[in-house]
Amino acid sequence: MLVLDLDGTLLNSQKQIDKITIEAINKAKKYVNEIVIASGRGHESINNFYKDMGLEGFKIALNGSYVMDNQNEILYANFIKGSVLEAALNLALKYKVKIFFTGINEHIYFDQNAGDYSVSEIKEIVGQSKERFLKFSMDVSKLTELNELRADLDKLSLNISLSDEGHFEVTNYGISKITGINYLAEKMNIELSDIIAIGDSENDLAMLKEVGTSVAMGNATEEVKNISEYITKTNNNFGVAYFLNKYFKEKK
Repeated sequence: MLVLDLDGTLLNSQKQIDKITIEAINKAKKYVNEIVIASGRGHESINNFYKDMGLEGFKIALNGSYVMDNQNEILYANFIKGSVLEAALNLALKYKVKIFFTGINEHIYFDQNAGDYSVSEIKEIVGQSKERFLKFSMDVSKLTELNELRADLDKLSLNISLSDEGHFEVTNYGISKITGINYLAEKMNIELSDIIAIGDSENDLAMLKEVGTSVAMGNATEEVKNISEYITKTNNNFGVAYFLNKYFKEKK
């Protein structure tokens, strides 16, 4: 199985998959039984990039919060409790940051300085939600109290990662991309040691630590590079294609 992150990995800075990378991925189909996208994005966005590559596949979405097959059937989903979401909203209000609540087919954005919801309305929405939201994100790109907010979120027993765009991406504790990989590996009787994963950011750390072959992009964080077996070129220099072509050529 080949598992690919999207932003900063498959996608270049223009948020596109270049033709060289598409060609390399399609060649790699001869050597792996599944090509899987694992992303912080939802399934609809993942589907669009599968289409760009002329492929279908499993979707490990919202950082492992849910998995869909190629027919968009939900294989599992892990929802965040309403009480936890309400506590997170209170932190967003405290630190004056924007917050995004994401479900399988639903996205709610709240900015206390502007937007469609009052504080009381958004509290009612998230506090009463049950099996509705799987992930929330906070825009911390301009926040100076980054460590303080992270410490407060940690008290809620959540899984937190910092994205390239300066957002805290938050799921239930123990839920990450490796959760989805483990699910699919068991379903298809594939050993983790036989899985290749490529990524660049904090939300890729867990999967890169667990799979048999871990690959960091040239633009990856230092932490990702330090725990990966291979480091390839950047996402703007065909890093995925460079690794796949070289790796499978050597495996022949």
